[in-house]
Amino acid sequence: MLFDNPIINEENTQSFINAIDALAAEGTATFVSPPSIKSKNDIYHQVKKGITLLENIYMNTVSNYSPVKAQDLHNKGIISAGPFYWLGAEMSKVIVNEMGKKKLAEIIPYGGSKFIKTYLVAVKSSQETSNIFSEALSQYVLTL
Repeated sequence: MLFDNPIINEENTQSFINAIDALAAEGTATFVSPPSIKSKNDIYHQVKKGITLLENIYMNTVSNYSPVKAQDLHNKGIISAGPFYWLGAEMSKVIVNEMGKKKLAEIIPYGGSKFIKTYLVAVKSSQETSNIFSEALSQYVLTL
């Protein structure tokens, strides 16, 4: 099974959904109006940190449920316009480049699951961008 032996229950699923909802909300807002000016290099590093945090949240909610660790990682992603802001902005840029502004606006009310699913569709059709997430995380989101 692709999900690394997932532990599926309502609490861990909701913990993961809370994290991706924050990623989507803060990321789309950052795409539209960044909370600060950052160099391309700074943004690159924030995006990389965001990917690592989200993958670790996946591991600590789905594969091996640790609510304290998952919440700590979630907080690191959003505190002080953290890495989730910039990761979500980068994902928003891919969606807009491949599918248009209207598509990004349409999915905002549906939260993180729809946001990541749309991102995954966008990278599939992109000739410039590839999926930045693990296959396990990507496949899990598709089940939500």
